[in-house]
Amino acid sequence: MSKLLYTLPCSPPRTLTDIKGDADLQAKLTPTLRFLFDYGHRIDNQLYRQSTAQRYYSKDVVFHNQNNAEYHGAAQMWPWIDSLFSVFSRVQHTIVSIMDIEQDSPEEVRKGEKENLLVIQMERKLWVRKGGKDEVDTDGEPDVSIPTCWIGRVGRADEGFDGACENRQWREVWLYWDTALLSPFLKKEETVFSQKNIVESGKSV
Repeated sequence: MSKLLYTLPCSPPRTLTDIKGDADLQAKLTPTLRFLFDYGHRIDNQLYRQSTAQRYYSKDVVFHNQNNAEYHGAAQMWPWIDSLFSVFSRVQHTIVSIMDIEQDSPEEVRKGEKENLLVIQMERKLWVRKGGKDEVDTDGEPDVSIPTCWIGRVGRADEGFDGACENRQWREVWLYWDTALLSPFLKKEETVFSQKNIVESGKSV
């Protein structure tokens, strides 16, 4: 479990952006949202291996998956994500709404520093690989579309690291999606169902 302890902020949180729909989005782009969409493009196009994970994740990030698996540090993120999505030939995230909230960092070492809390509602659309083939039917419907909630703290990039997108990184993330909807398509041994940190257990691809 995370050792991060939350206390009341020094100043009240402030909603910076509340986005619903593409037209609303284009009118309200901020550096934090540009960071988010650069990250989303990387994930949807399975390009995560083309950059260091620290481009998006703090070296001390804590990622809470919905099934109690927890990942620590940028070094664990790409191996886990690579293993997670390796069973899909295509991944697509369609954002429904975004709330961007400015708040004080709850971390003692960042006391007095502002950060952004992003609350994102989206649809995670997944095309399962068939028979080990890597063919993508761009016109076909996804095998499953899962409502997904992503809550993430975004703050200034790690001291001394200049390769972060928009000089921002995820500091802590909570991910919620119903992976049981994938049960008809995948074996129970797949990473998507794992309740353990698969990087530390040596299961990652």
